[in-house]
Amino acid sequence: MSTEPKRTCPICGNEFSGAMEFCPVCMLRKGLADGVESGESSSGDTLKPIQDHPAQRFEHYELATGEDGKPLELGRGAMGVTYKALDINLRCPVTLKVISERYLGDESARLRFLREARAAPGGFAGTPEFASPEQFAGVGVDIRSDLYALGATLWEMMTGHVMFRGSPAEVMHQHQHAPLPVEDLKDVPEPVVVLLEALLEKDPARRYELMYIAADERDVIRLRTNCKREDLYLCRLTLPLREVRTRLMEYLNRLNELHQHPECYNEVTENCTTSIRAQHPSSHRMPWDWRMLVNGFMDQMLYERHLLTGNLPFAELKQRALINERALGAGDAPDFSERIRAGAPGF
Repeated sequence: MSTEPKRTCPICGNEFSGAMEFCPVCMLRKGLADGVESGESSSGDTLKPIQDHPAQRFEHYELATGEDGKPLELGRGAMGVTYKALDINLRCPVTLKVISERYLGDESARLRFLREARAAPGGFAGTPEFASPEQFAGVGVDIRSDLYALGATLWEMMTGHVMFRGSPAEVMHQHQHAPLPVEDLKDVPEPVVVLLEALLEKDPARRYELMYIAADERDVIRLRTNCKREDLYLCRLTLPLREVRTRLMEYLNRLNELHQHPECYNEVTENCTTSIRAQHPSSHRMPWDWRMLVNGFMDQMLYERHLLTGNLPFAELKQRALINERALGAGDAPDFSERIRAGAPGF
């Protein structure tokens, strides 16, 4: 157990190390209030809530609130919460970060907090290397900022270094305006590069949370058979040609909708199978079935509803529908589509 002597600040009551000359809480509050790094603290310089609005206002900073009356959060970090606020004196919007109480007595955390806050345009406080462009702009953020941070983290994992480097101000400018240094990804697999480019779009609206990937038959099938080594089955539906064309147009319309209004992936309502059902007019949708949610059961459901051709017992139909061997053998052959269908039920 530590026997280091403790001192109690006569101004704020905080207990701190006796080795420290000044109270870190008062120093932090003073730094937030006027930007002065002097260790001399006084009750007049201390940043404290106004009593008539204890949760909404700190001296001349008033937190902006949403329709529910709660303060508008711009982000949460390891050191505290960032809010959208208004400087009452200057009558201008500002970004206000409230540091977590557990860091108030940590001198190194205090210095880091003040350094980042003063270096950031608009008062951004956080780790610039992993923050999104909209966080630096002081506008509202949502899950898409988390996607950007995920992309920045994945970038460091794949390359061994952060995406943008320099002073905090330089890093912030690069996140907002500089193109991605894709030359650093020369040794990264192409699918990961595509993922990074989507996650790290500077415009939040272009970070596709819900994505449809358009590819030709050979690419889609060989991804499964050659790369992922998964069993792949090819069955023919009993739908007439006009219905197949309708399904294709529903896909295209859905793609255009997502281009205009991006949406988030949902494990239940917007996954690989339920999204297909949702594209169809509600009056013509297939009745709900639990097998739409569980991988590996969709073919059995379609078979029971007489939507698969072949007129065979299900076990035999599925065995004959396995195309891995044919797909691997077809390779880059120009008649790839014909070769994978040879011997498949219904073709």
